[in-house]
Amino acid sequence: MLVHSSPACPPCAQFHNEILPLIKAKFVDTGQLRVIIRPLARAGYGPDLYAARMLACAQLKDRQGTLEKLFAAQGEWAPNGHNPASTAADDELAASKLGAMFGTRAFEKCQADKSIDARLEVIRQEAFATLGLTKTPDFIIGGERFSGRMTAERLTAFVEQKVTWAIEWTSGPRADLFTAGSPTAPATMIEYCSLSKTDCGAFHGEVLPQLKKDYIDTGRLRYVFRPVLNLFPDDFAGYLLINCLPAEQRMAMVGRLIASRFEWAPVGGGPMSVEEAHAYRDKVRENLEAIFKSTGASQCSYDISAAAGAKSYQWLKTLLSDGAGALPRVVINGATQRDLSLVAVRARLDGLTGTTHH
Repeated sequence: MLVHSSPACPPCAQFHNEILPLIKAKFVDTGQLRVIIRPLARAGYGPDLYAARMLACAQLKDRQGTLEKLFAAQGEWAPNGHNPASTAADDELAASKLGAMFGTRAFEKCQADKSIDARLEVIRQEAFATLGLTKTPDFIIGGERFSGRMTAERLTAFVEQKVTWAIEWTSGPRADLFTAGSPTAPATMIEYCSLSKTDCGAFHGEVLPQLKKDYIDTGRLRYVFRPVLNLFPDDFAGYLLINCLPAEQRMAMVGRLIASRFEWAPVGGGPMSVEEAHAYRDKVRENLEAIFKSTGASQCSYDISAAAGAKSYQWLKTLLSDGAGALPRVVINGATQRDLSLVAVRARLDGLTGTTHH
């Protein structure tokens, strides 16, 4: 469950103080749910920014405690958090109270760190421009979204439904986006990757074509591609469309989309309004459909693919619990291949397949 919370937002405090402990006890502590919380400082609201900076400053091991501390005392440092913008008095009060809470020296040092603002801006960009967020708290659970004030009963029931569905699906056989090569090959390579991760481009552009020629096409290697959704609508739309292609065309299309990522999903140059964010999302879908139609796959429209419903979502969601980590991730015969250079991957495959290169 991905949660965007504004530190000074009263409904966010209600979620963190009253509802999250229930969700944690029932789902997180029992290993059924992973919760990711991202601080989102609202534009024009100083107390939000001050508090988000303090959270970003905290050591990783201290962040949960810092978050709980901020929301528990929200009424003291942000009593007017329901307002859309803060006044000079609101900002002054927040600075004073947060300084007392964390120590004046630590507070001032954190507020002066410009690198923190850059990190927070990345979160803002992703939330508004990419994920289409409109208000906080915002929840994305299993690819579906809820925003605003939430009751414990409603959220618990929804999480329970998603967790039950996920258990039913992941207990069955895996559904991969595509496979290539002989199923009886002596080596199997599984790649976890995201269309929106530029780091996947080097592996697909420089390494994979040579592996295909030397190992996949010669029957020595079975290649499996498992998509990581990464919670970006860009990924979501792309995978839905790829899923409607014939199996033999999917590998080439994944490579094409990864190589041209900034053409069909250009990154915006600054903060976007809600209207601009929705326009960006629609443009991504339009660009993707144009690419698919140019290859003769006119049947692969976004609406038709999305209408496939649960079948299309199944293989997208399984990766959320896979712990794929940094992308791309490559696993060869059950062991992670950390060095993804062509020389290193070749050496590993040669040892498994008995191949010699001259």
